[in-house]
Amino acid sequence: MTTVRSLGKLESLLSVGARHSGLDLDDVLSLGRTLLGPPYGESRALRGGRSALNNDGCPMQLCFTATAEGHRARLIVDPAWWHGDPGSRLAASRRVLSDAMRLRGAERLEPLTARLFEAVDGGNQALFDHGFIWIGAGLDRPGVAVYLDAGPFGRQGAWEKADWWLGGAAADGVHRLTEELRGHATVASIGCEGTGPGHVIGKLYVRLDHSVRLTRLGVDLLADPAFAVFLARTVGSQGMNLRGMVLSLGFDLATGKVADAKIDLCGHCLPLDHTGWTDVLTDVSATLGLRQLPLREELPARSCDVAFAGLGVTAGGRRRLNVYLRPRVEDITVTAESRPDRLRTACRAAADYLCGLQHDTGWWADYRLPVGASTQWVTAFAGLALARTAAATGDAVARSAAEAAARWLLRHRGYPAGWGYNDRTGADADSTAVAIRLFRALGIRVRREDERWLLGRWRPAGGFATYEGPGCWGDAHPCVTAMAAMALSETDLRGLRGEVAAYVRRTLGPDGTWPAYWWRSHCYSTFHHLTLLRRLGTPGERVAPSPRLVVPAHASAFETAYLAGAAWLRGDTAQADRLLAGLLAGQRFDGSWPGAANLRVTDPDCAKPWETPRGELYVDQLGVMTTSSVLLVLSEMIGGRP
Repeated sequence: MTTVRSLGKLESLLSVGARHSGLDLDDVLSLGRTLLGPPYGESRALRGGRSALNNDGCPMQLCFTATAEGHRARLIVDPAWWHGDPGSRLAASRRVLSDAMRLRGAERLEPLTARLFEAVDGGNQALFDHGFIWIGAGLDRPGVAVYLDAGPFGRQGAWEKADWWLGGAAADGVHRLTEELRGHATVASIGCEGTGPGHVIGKLYVRLDHSVRLTRLGVDLLADPAFAVFLARTVGSQGMNLRGMVLSLGFDLATGKVADAKIDLCGHCLPLDHTGWTDVLTDVSATLGLRQLPLREELPARSCDVAFAGLGVTAGGRRRLNVYLRPRVEDITVTAESRPDRLRTACRAAADYLCGLQHDTGWWADYRLPVGASTQWVTAFAGLALARTAAATGDAVARSAAEAAARWLLRHRGYPAGWGYNDRTGADADSTAVAIRLFRALGIRVRREDERWLLGRWRPAGGFATYEGPGCWGDAHPCVTAMAAMALSETDLRGLRGEVAAYVRRTLGPDGTWPAYWWRSHCYSTFHHLTLLRRLGTPGERVAPSPRLVVPAHASAFETAYLAGAAWLRGDTAQADRLLAGLLAGQRFDGSWPGAANLRVTDPDCAKPWETPRGELYVDQLGVMTTSSVLLVLSEMIGGRP
């Protein structure tokens, strides 16, 4: 399984650290691997985890710190970030932290870090769906830092955890300060930095709930004029979202006294380009008498992006300027010339993600519905997307994964004929159609019993129903009809061709889209109907008079992909490329696209949810359906013009 795209970016960032620290690259790479934790660089490394360290899902930052004497570098890493299961991720994170403390001579921190983990118990582990801790370590000096995410505890719970953690040393002094902050801020994380007792600082990170003067927060250090200089140079009069500002306090755990204060600003939240960041941070360094950070070579050349920038002041008056770098995020534009290469690159990374998430016997699982996770349906869909990708790109690994999915479906049927959402919900037309399409894409013979079962969901008035019932679940559904008709053999489709075409014409909306019974919007249904029309030999533009498809408000990656594919199939390459640019820019570091609340379990009493929506919306937490959908669309577009 290939993870070169993601790990290559990390290694590029690590090489920047080695280059500007005068360290051996192999030593820096080794530190990065230790902090990430195994199986760095090995196959099947991605298991559906998410990192919130950076807004693109990248699990690493390189931090340069400038002082009056010089600059130093350290790594901040989200360990074991690929684990989708919270319990597995917690256990792996603790192992990585233990390795990091041993490597950096900080074993004596173990009692403190163990106490930090006491905040997480079996009852709240599931809340940490983006990881538990971040670990920091200098490239060439002893000591580690560990920060526990406090967000999942909720506002009140996070403050209670902070009081408990910091109050273990000098309760009175800490509690007086946190009581002052509590009225203005929410705890983001808690942790510690150092090598062991006597050489450790407790850390508290908060985000302001509302605008307030720093001098009203009860922290004397925040009155240092250096903070005014830093904010004036970076934010100025333009302002910024308060969520993009993080305040941190360091406490001497032996006395409870404030040891330092820092303000970090999110690079994504400020309208500064790479040259702008270089100029601003150079100016701040010069004004405050700090050594210049090694930015003029890296930022204008776009080898890195600024994730955060921060200024800190110690109780002794020492100032430091931090810049946290992440691997660069490429500006995406799509043209006729660049489209094939961009699509292949995106497909390769997305296929890697899905293959890494696939269980050893060939299946996937996603969604959390009252009836459980989906296995058969999402396995068939991911397999189909990978099979189509393999056909379009020649990706042998993707084809192998698709074949494993097909074998699993054949061995784990669950029903005499057909497949379902899982092996307990009963067979349905949509899941069965996707499975059959997967088999056909791989050249696997389809049982006649499964074909007959699918044909049995055709309604005399036109269209395929998902189920026999209850209620409107037994009616014909446009989104299912398009998928089911595409799964029919040439012989069966020839027999229903006129009725299918009539149903497609009848359900077409005046805006050139087709409604969906099981989805939040029309995007999925419209794309698959246009694909069906192409198979029927009816050009999409003849039945889609709308000059431009309307993009739903707050469109998810799932919806954007299907809209881009629909525009492509209609010959509107200009709209397709604009949508593609946004879609490709939103691809996460691990190759996935984030799941969203697109799937609707429609109330059985509701006949037309596109007019009066009724039913709960559900998210594909691991992004299997979303990423597979994007793959399906991109593989359609790789071949050239529609």
